[in-house]
Amino acid sequence: MDWLTFTILFVVILLCCIGFIGLKHLRKLTLLTLDLKDQIAANATTIDTSEIIEQRRNYVFVRAFSLRDAVYEQTKAIKPFYIEQAPKDSGLTDKELSSAFSVNEIEAIYYYWRIYQDYLERHWTTANGDLKKVFRGVPDDIQSEAGLLISSSRQVVKDLDNLLVKMRERY
Repeated sequence: MDWLTFTILFVVILLCCIGFIGLKHLRKLTLLTLDLKDQIAANATTIDTSEIIEQRRNYVFVRAFSLRDAVYEQTKAIKPFYIEQAPKDSGLTDKELSSAFSVNEIEAIYYYWRIYQDYLERHWTTANGDLKKVFRGVPDDIQSEAGLLISSSRQVVKDLDNLLVKMRERY
């Protein structure tokens, strides 16, 4: 196992154990994933194919956990910063995905990001397409905007968790 794979696995395990990450760490994680994709592209000609596949898989999972944690933060209190910093897609092209994942895993990946996009459109996007920062009502009142967001966030986290399992089912 090379240092890059070890680093990615460590981050994923850490995210799983903690369940969330702090604001200062979210930015670092985002930068790590961007650097990782650049390294994959730069090393593509010198690395064994199986290593490339594993790095692509790890890259997608780091981004997926990052997104999941951003939504998870909304289950406790509304924190727009996490949504702003969350990745908006898997970060790989269709061709890159197909080289590292099975058809069933790719379906789960697409559905994972589709759930998030629907969540954004339903709760976070204003009429002019900007990210919403203020929600009316109180978090405890499910009839209010704030309460509905928190309630929906809980359901989205459950859905994302189920899809994370499917994303790891090879063939």
